Amino acid sequence: MGDFYSTDVILYRNQNLNRVGYYRFIRHPQYLFQLLTNILAGLILLNVFVLLTSLFLELPLLIMRAKLADKILLQKFGNEAVEYQKTSSFLIPTFK
Repeated sequence: MGDFYSTDVILYRNQNLNRVGYYRFIRHPQYLFQLLTNILAGLILLNVFVLLTSLFLELPLLIMRAKLADKILLQKFGNEAVEYQKTSSFLIPTFK
């Protein structure tokens, strides 16, 4: 993400479709790693509240946010984004 990191779901004017690193396999690695970090924190701390919050509140919100990001990518990059979606996974990595 580097220079293009934002807490909002936006695209910058000079931003390209990133297909390197983790992005070769998964379109939203930042959301996956955020979720895994919180789940692992809950497990390490033996905190059921953190685990349940991560699974039942954070996960649905991250999925909604990732779907919005995909929609924005489709609007800006069109067929390039469609092809990228065919060769990458949404949130859980698979190797196509």
